[in-house]
Amino acid sequence: MARPIAREAAMQLVFEQLFGGDATAQTLVDLIDYNPNEKDSTYIDTVVGGVKEHADELDSEISACLRGWTLARLSRVDLAIMRLAVYEMQYTGLPAAVAINEAVELAKRNIQMNDLEEQIEIIHGDIKEVVKNLPKAQLIVCNPPFFKVGEDSNLNENEYLTIARHEVKIDLEGIISSAAYLLDNKGRFAIVHRPDRMIDILNLMQKYDIEPKRIRFVYPKMNRESHVLLVEGMYKGKKGIKIESPLYAHNDDGSYSNEVRKMFGEKIDE
Repeated sequence: MARPIAREAAMQLVFEQLFGGDATAQTLVDLIDYNPNEKDSTYIDTVVGGVKEHADELDSEISACLRGWTLARLSRVDLAIMRLAVYEMQYTGLPAAVAINEAVELAKRNIQMNDLEEQIEIIHGDIKEVVKNLPKAQLIVCNPPFFKVGEDSNLNENEYLTIARHEVKIDLEGIISSAAYLLDNKGRFAIVHRPDRMIDILNLMQKYDIEPKRIRFVYPKMNRESHVLLVEGMYKGKKGIKIESPLYAHNDDGSYSNEVRKMFGEKIDE
């Protein structure tokens, strides 16, 4: 079986599900001119049906790994790729490393299909090694694992979910030192993290010549504790930091605040 082609076809059908469709492998004949053989058809129907059946559970797993972001803000292509990868890891016995590699390849092919190679490049690798072969950057945006690993760490049984949430493969110092290595002079580094790691972040940024320039605390609602910290710094920049006004993500009724809606591109009548 040409599994990469069958997996890409499955992703197309999972994507169709997000628009309310109920497609099966047969739909692919009309959708992308692909007529799967019996074995491929069985695989496609199994995983697409499984993703639909377990959509809520899959979305819960994906949401748990998002920081400073929400499921609703993911593009439907991204969500389809993630649902398929998590389903195969959780329910088919596919090794996590294989599922992740296949998800990366799906994302790369999606970029090619949309002629975006000049704008986007996906690199899947160890940050500490990848930065050695990249050109200097003017801007680095980072959403790293939030939690240190210790005796009281609540680690997920899935190794790759643990890596996404905890500093298993790289810690905060590794992230910031790698950013400093890659940044051009006066280049900017932006990081989203937890407020209780603020002192660590500021100290490490200064240790590696990234001068903190802006800090903003994000609150879920008014009268709640901050749950997200945004920090921006400049490599070899001058001293001087600005504490920006708080960002409230939601109104009391749970809807997005006007400021967040503007970030999403909505036009708001003041």
